[in-house]
This record gives sequence, structure tokens and C-alpha cells, in this order.
Amino acid sequence: MFHLLRRSAAPIWGTVHAVEKEFPLIENADAAVFVNRVNEVLHGEDSPVVLTPPAYDKAKSDLMIPLYTSHTPSGVTVDLYMTPDRAYVHRAAANTEVIDVQGLNEAIAVIAAVALASGMTHDEMSELFLWKPAEEVYAPDELKWVTPETTFKVSRVYCNARQQMMGSDYLRVGPFVTMSIYAVHQ
Repeated sequence: MFHLLRRSAAPIWGTVHAVEKEFPLIENADAAVFVNRVNEVLHGEDSPVVLTPPAYDKAKSDLMIPLYTSHTPSGVTVDLYMTPDRAYVHRAAANTEVIDVQGLNEAIAVIAAVALASGMTHDEMSELFLWKPAEEVYAPDELKWVTPETTFKVSRVYCNARQQMMGSDYLRVGPFVTMSIYAVHQ
């Protein structure tokens, strides 16, 4: 089971797309392969969480970012952001409500499983959840959209196996939280 201590997690909602080049979270993995690999990690970690097969979400997609959606047993929505050619997932985001403890735990399990499936060690994965204020990573002009009702935190962890930086965001808007993971650069 994933061993993460979550003492004071102020959750957030929404989806953040930093202006960074998109790299695959898991090499050679379309949405279905990606979910299968994440489910294998969840199973291997003895987690009760399992993702449903991904479905194309036309309502949330646009011509540039195909989006597939999967769900956890308690209904956490997991959005898989694909490259335009649908060759791989470049960002995974788990969305739930702050007051939903089971949902928060499932969101954490999914993000942790994505990190492990992408090649991170357990120690590296755990560091992804040590979010710090976004102001420590982003320039002020990149955070103009952040309102007083928004909590936005980020972490960056170097993955030795991939030899690249991995990122995680924690975004809370009102009662909604989004946790996401992505490869920052190679």
C-alpha cells in the first residue's frame, strides 16, 4: 500500500497547464495501455483502487488536447491529457471534493501509481506530495489567474530512472481538488 503521510493538505480544484513542452508519463502508452499500467501498479501496491477503462471525453476535449477520462471506485474523475496524435498521455489529473476523504485517498493513490509506473522510486514518488507554494516555482505573470479562493501548490522531483524532472500540482478551488502529475522536461 502507498505510504504517504498527509498532515495538512489544503486541496484545490481545476486543471493547470503550464507552458512547458509535453513529454510522456509512460513511454509508448495510449490511454488504454496507460490505465492498464497504472492499474498493475495499484494492484502490486495492494491498493483497493482500480481505474475504469478510459473513455474519450468529447465535452472536455478540444482539437489540441484529446482528453480521456477514467474513474476510481468512489467516483474520482481521472483525466488523461493526450498529445494531439494520441500517442501518449502527458498529464494525469485526479479530481475530487475536499470533504471526500475516500476520494482524496484514491486521488493520491492514482497519482502515486502513475509516478511509480513512470519509473519513479517510492522515495521520489513520496517527494511529489511535498507541495510548496506555486510562487516558488512560477513567475508572477504565470500566476495571474490565481484568486484568493484558490490554493495552488507544486512540486518538482528528479526521476533518476527517466533522467528527467517530474512535476505534481495541487490545485484547490472552493470544495474541489485536482492533483496532477506530468513530466517536466528531459
